[in-house]
Amino acid sequence: MRMRHAAGLVGLVVVGLAGSASRARAGEIEWSGFQAGLQAGYGYAPRTWSLRVSGSDSIEDAQSEGLLPREMKSTASAWMAGAFVGGSRQEGPVVFGAEAAFAFSGLGSEARVVRDTETPGLQVVTRVREDVDWLGAARIQVGTAFGRALVYGTGGLALGQVRLSGSIVTGENTAHEGVQTDTVVGWTAGAGAWLALSRTVRLGGEMSYHDFGPRTFKLSPAHPLFEEESARFDYRANGWNARLALAALF
Repeated sequence: MRMRHAAGLVGLVVVGLAGSASRARAGEIEWSGFQAGLQAGYGYAPRTWSLRVSGSDSIEDAQSEGLLPREMKSTASAWMAGAFVGGSRQEGPVVFGAEAAFAFSGLGSEARVVRDTETPGLQVVTRVREDVDWLGAARIQVGTAFGRALVYGTGGLALGQVRLSGSIVTGENTAHEGVQTDTVVGWTAGAGAWLALSRTVRLGGEMSYHDFGPRTFKLSPAHPLFEEESARFDYRANGWNARLALAALF
């Protein structure tokens, strides 16, 4: 719901920029130059965690019998804030640019499945959690200027830091557990628009998608009895971001 609200807010900004374009005179604003600014937005990252187990009949049977899930789902959504720098060059109505951006993220989600065993009061709890500490990007932009408005598409390199934790617990005994921190690299693409509030101040709105590809999070045996077993979560690390930005042109 919050992601739809954030996307709606960005949409209103983009519509407003398009309206400003129709009222502006061509050549009134120069889009070439260096710019730096602040950004704030909202991120949305659904996850499907596929649990893979092997190494012993007991853990494979536990999954076959439904004590261990084959798939778990979680959804992260949170506000983000950061800064960016970039530059652009205008050739007629076409504007070429590049941008490097960084944002601290509050994105985090947890999937948890609890299954009852045949023993009264004994449960098997499977849990996995992901926290995204920050997101960054190095992108190129190509757009068309309409006086005070610039509409553009963008794409390039995406970066992020992801913290993962998970466990499989039977009763009071932890069978498998793991903690992992990764710096991830992928790609990003999106579209947005800028409005020139003056010759040196810009207001922008953008929607973008990032994808860090399929990834694996391995759990380690937490007890010698489970040394021959292996358990891992396979998932795809991707998401959507909506942002508003305020920039100064130099």
